[in-house]
Amino acid sequence: QLLSEKLKSNDSIGVVAFSETQLKCINKHLSNKDKLLLEEKIDSNKLFFRALENVQGEECDHLLISLGYAKNEEGKLNLNFGPLNRKSGRRRLNVLLSRAKQKIDFFSSIQSSDLSLSDNDSLNLLRLFLLQIETPKDETLFYFPHKLKVKSISKETEPKEVEFKNLMGKLKDANELLTFYRVLHQRGWKIKF
Repeated sequence: QLLSEKLKSNDSIGVVAFSETQLKCINKHLSNKDKLLLEEKIDSNKLFFRALENVQGEECDHLLISLGYAKNEEGKLNLNFGPLNRKSGRRRLNVLLSRAKQKIDFFSSIQSSDLSLSDNDSLNLLRLFLLQIETPKDETLFYFPHKLKVKSISKETEPKEVEFKNLMGKLKDANELLTFYRVLHQRGWKIKF
């Protein structure tokens, strides 16, 4: 429904699903008229419609993300999140969450409590992201991935400046540093290295 509304706007749009199956399901539920609008926007580079593994450097005003997984009949969630489970999964999540210039709408069929701690850093980051968006609006949850700590502070005491020491040795390459800087800068933080 939200995608249908956004197709009529002038905003550039990104639609990303965590699997090709989810992407096909979203497309299947669009009306024929919306499917035509979708194709027109894709052709004019005003929209990208992709599975997580195909998201690259495109940016958009409004990003819609679908995380659609379910527990099996025994009540267990299979932790197979496709490209997120691979070695580069952490980077894929980072790239995905930095594609929006103005707004992200995140649709999820699971909660952070459905994901247990894992040896997979990418799954832990996904769990912490879900926890962040589940946190009441009067609190902000910060996650500094290179320290693996989470803390919650009220907006009144939210720092607007943060200093990182020895950060260079903890990032894998210059692209990761640039993405990290851009995300914090876009959120209004002053950064000191």
